[in-house]
Amino acid sequence: MKFLQAAVLIGDEGAEKTLEQFRWVNGLKQPALALRFGVGITVIAPPKFKGKYFPIGEDQKMDGSQARRGGDGDGGFPGGAGGFPGGAGGEGGFPGGAGGAGGFPGGDAGGGGNAELTKLTGDLGSTVLERLAMRTERNYYGELYTAAPPANNRRGGGGGGGGGGPGGIGAPGDPGGGEGGIPGGFSAPGGGGGAPGGFPGGGAPGGAPGGFPGGGAPGGDISTGFGGPGSGGGSGRGSSLSSVVVVGKGELKQLMRSAKEKGADVLVLFNVRVTESSRTGLVTNNTSIELYNIATGSKVFSLAPLNNMRMQKDRQVAEKGGMDDPLQKAVDKLFQFTDLSFKLIPMPQKSSEEILETFIRPLVAREHENPLAALTQIRYLHSKGMVKNEHLRIAFQQVIGVELASKFFDGDSKARTEMVQAWLPRTTNQRGGGGNTAPTRDFR
Repeated sequence: MKFLQAAVLIGDEGAEKTLEQFRWVNGLKQPALALRFGVGITVIAPPKFKGKYFPIGEDQKMDGSQARRGGDGDGGFPGGAGGFPGGAGGEGGFPGGAGGAGGFPGGDAGGGGNAELTKLTGDLGSTVLERLAMRTERNYYGELYTAAPPANNRRGGGGGGGGGGPGGIGAPGDPGGGEGGIPGGFSAPGGGGGAPGGFPGGGAPGGAPGGFPGGGAPGGDISTGFGGPGSGGGSGRGSSLSSVVVVGKGELKQLMRSAKEKGADVLVLFNVRVTESSRTGLVTNNTSIELYNIATGSKVFSLAPLNNMRMQKDRQVAEKGGMDDPLQKAVDKLFQFTDLSFKLIPMPQKSSEEILETFIRPLVAREHENPLAALTQIRYLHSKGMVKNEHLRIAFQQVIGVELASKFFDGDSKARTEMVQAWLPRTTNQRGGGGNTAPTRDFR
């Protein structure tokens, strides 16, 4: 993803076509090439609990003699070779991948975290993942997940506007491409102008020169990039990106940090609370789902806890009566929200003043460990006429500092390319800077 962002930023061949793939995300109030979900779990259980968690789909006999449906289910999703294959009886799912992109520890069927996810969330977890997979195939979260990659994964090629350097930055694992980085360049209308005094009202106290007034407190990263090479199979159509990445089991703060590092935009958090009756031996598993905006750290949705024994009874009644599965009906509530909030939609026309207040100011006030995503979003909105020419340089200054912004706007194509390369992950042929931080910039 970062290689695509770099190509867009500098004006590489195909940049305009990539810009056309940007969409708007209502729930995040930002444009994006693609949206990524991180999946994590928190668990609360008795300190010495060693038994089965009996999530939804693993039935218990209510007389206290425990029995589970489907035999021994500690092995995770069947048949997987990494990533998330479909749930019980399901089609498709997440094929391939690199062991769930780090996933949960352990797991003996399909790499990474499948066994742990199944053990803790059962049919609830697999249903959520299956629905995310189906929506990914329908381009809800970006066309990049279902589009075949270019031949040999090459991103380089002929020049863009402004005279470019030789060769091109290859995608991770690309054996070819020149050594000169992304060709072409991006010269914003208005060139080296900008507004030295910032927007009317002056700079924010303590802010960078020419800054936005009242920029707000620093916050989280708003990156939509996917981090590094080889992020796992997504749609099964040859894409090297995945719309879902497992970030692990732990505390919320830890999971948010891990999701951010893996380039996720939204954290899907399963909260599992387990208790065991000392009298009957029955295990109660209450699991809720929360969604978090990773950029702001705010919770945006909660699905009320689902009780395993109540759901077991309700599903048995529904099955006998030929009614809809109550679990599916419960998950419907989650996806009614996600479809409104996180499905990528055509970019609505917004005024430059509205974009400045609702997106640019919050964006430049946050820390950006890697500024590529933020700069690319600004570049896209400028291409749509929603960021004024005179505001463009100021926005870049606020994200990467005055010195680097001047290098970008006033330098030649080679200087811009070298600057952007420092923000790219290092590949096997030693291209890219290999870091997540920009050089010489102390991000606020």
